[in-house]
Amino acid sequence: MERLTLSWMELKYYFLSWKHVGNRHKVVYSDVKIESMSEVIKRLTDTFVLYFDFNVKDSLETKNGLIVNDLLFSPKHEWLDYLPNNLAWPLMSEKMKSIIIESLIDHDYIDWISTNVKFDNEQRTYYILKFKKKTDVLDFQKTMFVANTTVIIKPVFSEKKVSNYSIFIAPAEYDHWQINSGLYVSEHLKRNLQKAKCTGMEFSQTKTS
Repeated sequence: MERLTLSWMELKYYFLSWKHVGNRHKVVYSDVKIESMSEVIKRLTDTFVLYFDFNVKDSLETKNGLIVNDLLFSPKHEWLDYLPNNLAWPLMSEKMKSIIIESLIDHDYIDWISTNVKFDNEQRTYYILKFKKKTDVLDFQKTMFVANTTVIIKPVFSEKKVSNYSIFIAPAEYDHWQINSGLYVSEHLKRNLQKAKCTGMEFSQTKTS
């Protein structure tokens, strides 16, 4: 597939996060307990279908912590394109997945894992973004790390390196980098997601050098 050519105006990058919607909201929960991310990644090596599903539950943020309720506060549920979930995984709608695919510069470094999200008597297919290889994107001289570790305090990305990607993570920050919600997106992808009116997400600009 032909690689996209981006103008200098598009060489801005943003951290993609879930949009905060108040102290009472719906979150999807996996219907199995995850004991080890290493085991999950191992089981997904040769498949593109997740071996468990997710269920929508109500959550209430209180001063004493998070209350999760199977008995729904509201019978309505908005099927956001970027769904918050208890595993903090990048869980995306078909629409969001399609926009990312169309906006990719390099198609060889990500895969998609499908799963079911259930709400009451309704079920929809969502997709988990899975990286196949680590992306070399950091300016290691300017990125702030916790002393004597690879834990990132504040990433600074190399403009030359990130120009090869539309979506990426800061890999030195994560032990389990294959599935992670610490996503950064290009200006080009951000605009495409906003133009399509994808829901459930917000963007904050990050630094490049």
